[in-house]
Amino acid sequence: MRPDLPPQPPAGPGGALKSQFDGTYIANNGYDLDRATSAVSTGSADLVSFGAPFLANPDLVHRYRENLPLNVPDPSTFYTGGEADYNDYPACTGTRAAA
Repeated sequence: MRPDLPPQPPAGPGGALKSQFDGTYIANNGYDLDRATSAVSTGSADLVSFGAPFLANPDLVHRYRENLPLNVPDPSTFYTGGEADYNDYPACTGTRAAA
């Protein structure tokens, strides 16, 4: 991940970065569920990691599986060592929302 790059998926089929690497390519930086699913299904990435969405949604997998809304990340609390951070976001108690 390069924080100075805009959140963009790898370019073209297989992705420009993936084509230069002979291993498992894990994409990140600005992916949501739809972009991640597309990147993996088209072969642009082998896997996709989620940074800020996971920090704001410790139950991210549940939320994605159930099509539930996400908490909005607050970057001012990331890795600060203070009391506010990962454990302060509300957990989701819902089940599948209408698609």
